[in-house]
Amino acid sequence: MRSNVEVVPTRRTAAVAAGTALAVATAAALLGISLWPMVVVAAATWWTTLGPRVGRITALGLVGPGTLVLLLGTLIVTGATGLPAFGTLVATWLAVGVAGCVAVGRSPATSRPSGPGPDLASLWVPALLGPVVWLSAVLTGVSSGSVARLSWTMMGDSVTNLLYARSIVDAGGVAVGGDQNPVPLPSALIAISAWAGRGDTPGADLLRHDLTGFVVVWTLLVAATCFTAGLAAAVTVGPRHPRLAAASGALGSALPLTWFVSGYALEFGFFNAHVVLPVLLLCWVVVVGGTRSDAAVLLALMLSTTVMLAAWTPLSLLPAALGVVIVLRRRRELIATRTRRIALGLGVVQACACAALVALPALRSSGGELDADGWVYPLSPWVVAGASVVAVAVTVVAVRRRDPAAAHVAALTIACVIGVGALLLVNVGQASVWNYYPLKLAWLSCVIAIVVLVATTVRLLASAGRTTLAGLVGAAIVLALTIVLPQTPRALGDRPTSNPLQRVVGGAAFTDAQTDEILRGADPDRPQIRWSDGADDEDDVNFWILQMLTPYPTDDDPLYRLSYSYRTGNLDDLCEIARLVRPAITIRTDDATLTEQLDRACPGFAGRVVVTDPA
Repeated sequence: MRSNVEVVPTRRTAAVAAGTALAVATAAALLGISLWPMVVVAAATWWTTLGPRVGRITALGLVGPGTLVLLLGTLIVTGATGLPAFGTLVATWLAVGVAGCVAVGRSPATSRPSGPGPDLASLWVPALLGPVVWLSAVLTGVSSGSVARLSWTMMGDSVTNLLYARSIVDAGGVAVGGDQNPVPLPSALIAISAWAGRGDTPGADLLRHDLTGFVVVWTLLVAATCFTAGLAAAVTVGPRHPRLAAASGALGSALPLTWFVSGYALEFGFFNAHVVLPVLLLCWVVVVGGTRSDAAVLLALMLSTTVMLAAWTPLSLLPAALGVVIVLRRRRELIATRTRRIALGLGVVQACACAALVALPALRSSGGELDADGWVYPLSPWVVAGASVVAVAVTVVAVRRRDPAAAHVAALTIACVIGVGALLLVNVGQASVWNYYPLKLAWLSCVIAIVVLVATTVRLLASAGRTTLAGLVGAAIVLALTIVLPQTPRALGDRPTSNPLQRVVGGAAFTDAQTDEILRGADPDRPQIRWSDGADDEDDVNFWILQMLTPYPTDDDPLYRLSYSYRTGNLDDLCEIARLVRPAITIRTDDATLTEQLDRACPGFAGRVVVTDPA
């Protein structure tokens, strides 16, 4: 009787605390600060509610991907119906949060999470090392007050990601169909991050506002990648070896802060890498550590498959392969109750809906784009072959030791090999089969493999009673990776490469002056570019400005094409830019004769030429 008296106030207190946090977060969204606190608080209430029922690890695997699916689904609905997108997002997450607060107050008091989830000392806390280091570096960069600190989100494909995000904001939601973005989730997250307060932002500050939103969401996703990498390593080693698990979790959480993971992604603008990596790592965490409900684990994998379909489709093979293992092992138990059948049925429906609405139409319309080349690091095929051999060896040892992770390691290995092999097959007949898509899939697969294979090796050695050897082997592998991975950029020649921590602290793509010029030039009310001033950075600065003046990233748009193809100093191209940009563009130059040249080359030129001091 006494325990009941003590538990009820605890549940009420938790519900009241969650409700208060939700109210503050909702106010932050409505005041134009950010929507993310609202999303995080609402999601946290459901993690708290589901934890006692399915285990904290499995609950995290459900809530994380489920949050991303709901965000994307809401924007697809607003795009199709014309409902106000930001208002609908606020209303949706307010409803989710209120329901979560009620569920917290009614959650069972006697249920306790089982399995490794509650072991804070060895599993959860060590995984926070990477996020703490990363967030500290970002805050250090932000506190400097330099606008160049925005430019670490301005490299490679980042400009296209931001353009897609702006098109989502302008359209009031995500459009689906054959001629639309085939993987809209990453851009949708950027749009959500920039939406709050955007309507009240003057044109001169619009790009700064959007880039700030981009910085916020990418910062959060890198932190999530660090945490899930650490959690994956710790859970794989397991709670039976708490010291090894803690050390593995701490080191695993730091892996995304190497050049090979986040440095690569920042340099090439692969924002979607930090959308998919934490979800894929969560898949591994759930199948290895989520021991309470196989049906809930399978549902988490279905949600993760949907995230992959909407973020980077080839990776959908990985959670699907892990799901197949569970179905083959537990097919009867999975459908033993009506609740399980309904939940799994809904999981199948949402995955099929994403495939039918987003992935398949885009795949049909894109035709042969999977064999397209692109800007990507030339990862050696021997690295992939070596990783595959190691994966097979670890799987064989795990099978002989009857380790429960053996089937999951095998499933991931097979899925990665099939995925890369299929993309290579698509490229047959091209100048090189080893181009953008297989290279990017191979890289992401190697990132997952490093975490999974190293932690599994340590686990196998520790389980065989060789705890000291396990620690030495793990330390040796981590040391080797620490030495080898930072050297990898040397293969890129004289291209600028650096650790992601250096980028966010010291700036990346542009200096303060260059970033300021881009922010001013991309003002939709007073656009301006630089022309023939002899500076080496002219093309890079103009490229960003012209891209930001483009409504949608498509080759059908002449200004979008021209941003890539214009020739520096060519008056015909400058006339075409002046004709396409509205309102009339301002051209800054140190050539005093440019006005006369434009009058002759561009009849009816309505822009303005500002001659600057060459010095």
